[in-house]
Amino acid sequence: MKKFLLIFLISVFSSSAVAYDEFCKTYEWDIERDIEAGSDCKNNEDCTNIWPGSTFGCFRPVNVRFAESIMEKVESYINSCGDSEMFCIQGAPAPVCYEGKCAVR
Repeated sequence: MKKFLLIFLISVFSSSAVAYDEFCKTYEWDIERDIEAGSDCKNNEDCTNIWPGSTFGCFRPVNVRFAESIMEKVESYINSCGDSEMFCIQGAPAPVCYEGKCAVR
């Protein structure tokens, strides 16, 4: 009976961990799509840098209209899934609008 209970608990926790990993990976892809879609621009003033942490890159250029909503999703992701251990230093070149996308050149 103890062996069965142990095997049952291991399978429950393993499937929970897999579901959690899948949730976090899907959420990460969703945020990456938002960052990509949120980087459209017409001029340099449309662009700003966000500081999403090392999972998504220490800084990412995006359109100012989407910066706050993207960072809210990033904070939710970090609270749910954590962040990698890489250390980010604040400071980046000013983003510019290059070929219709916010970029750092």
